[in-house]
Amino acid sequence: MSQRIDQSLEVFEEIWARRATLGRIRSDATRRVAKQRKLNSSTVFDKMVRQLGPTVRNAGDLDALLARWWGRDGADLRDALLAAAVDDTDRGRIRQFFANR
Repeated sequence: MSQRIDQSLEVFEEIWARRATLGRIRSDATRRVAKQRKLNSSTVFDKMVRQLGPTVRNAGDLDALLARWWGRDGADLRDALLAAAVDDTDRGRIRQFFANR
């Protein structure tokens, strides 16, 4: 076995073992935003999941979009938000957000 493959697989195993971290980060961020806005976390979570359907049906779908965004492919997340936008102001804010990240 080559060191290249051995070491790469060890790194990938570490990444795989920590894949649940994204869900915790999302949950923590949701709680912080809810607290700042004086809302229940479930209210904020609902906006990101149920109200971004049909692209996002559950937390797993959202986490998959977030993971792709972190990997520099935020098109699906951006498109889900654009589909849920109610006006040009929303669409402009979404485009600006993704252009700056």
